[in-house]
Amino acid sequence: MSDISNSTYYGPVGETYSEILLEKTFLQAGYLTALGFGMQLIIYGACVHLLWTKQRHSPLTKIFIPYLTILCLVNLVWTATSAYGLQLTYIDNRNYPGGVIAFLGVEFALPANVANTASFIAENLLADGLMIWRCYIVWAAVPHARGKALLAITLPCLMLLASFSNILTGWPGLFAHTTAVFATPYFALSMTLNMLVSLLIVGRIWMYKHRNLALAGYGHKNISFGAIFLESALPYSVVAMFVVVTFELGHPISQIWLAIAPAAQVIANYVIIYRIALGSALQEGNLEEIDIPSSRPTSESDHDEKVDA
Repeated sequence: MSDISNSTYYGPVGETYSEILLEKTFLQAGYLTALGFGMQLIIYGACVHLLWTKQRHSPLTKIFIPYLTILCLVNLVWTATSAYGLQLTYIDNRNYPGGVIAFLGVEFALPANVANTASFIAENLLADGLMIWRCYIVWAAVPHARGKALLAITLPCLMLLASFSNILTGWPGLFAHTTAVFATPYFALSMTLNMLVSLLIVGRIWMYKHRNLALAGYGHKNISFGAIFLESALPYSVVAMFVVVTFELGHPISQIWLAIAPAAQVIANYVIIYRIALGSALQEGNLEEIDIPSSRPTSESDHDEKVDA
């Protein structure tokens, strides 16, 4: 049996460490994209089932089920075209002059990549829209707070419009060699929007928690840290931050974060809708101020006072 340690080297020749790392992360990103789609598909099914069985007659259900379905289909296009892109890169064009790195530089203009980029943008816009709506609902969770809620979402709405405008103005060169020039400001704007909305939601819920505000109609259930974590879509905001930073630095690891980002964004949206279907999410006007009992142990004197009373 031959010793593999003494075998001839068949790896890339004439490529830098960074270029080889880019090829590796581009391939690994495909597996992560498929994994993310599988996870979001399971949660999509759970959301639709819960909405149909528990909230069938709710007006929001008539909006949520088509919305979820469109979001799932868009993510399917993203996943399928990403997988096909790997085939084009590593099999169909394995002998492209200059190798994988050179092919990645011209891949943007191919029909599969056009569909891939378009699905990514569509998913971003749909998810950003839902997060802005949730920000409004969270800010309007206390009575007579619609004015503050509208003010809170003013900047996110302007950023969403700017993101859409960036798409329209950059469309002619969107699928050409200038894609990288277009992508950096688009990623930065879209993902900064999500981080801003997350901070607005976290700050508002944190304020509710410290003002002893609780969900009305749910046994005066106090707002938990889990609610803050899920309502604000913080997991996606963390992923988005890594995408923006690594993409701006031009580090190959950006491919990994970019592969995770769409699934993380979709799943964050699904979880919010799932909580709404369960009835545990914040709704407009469903918070009230209550006196939350202290968790300290009851002393003997307190017990005697209650008995005397």
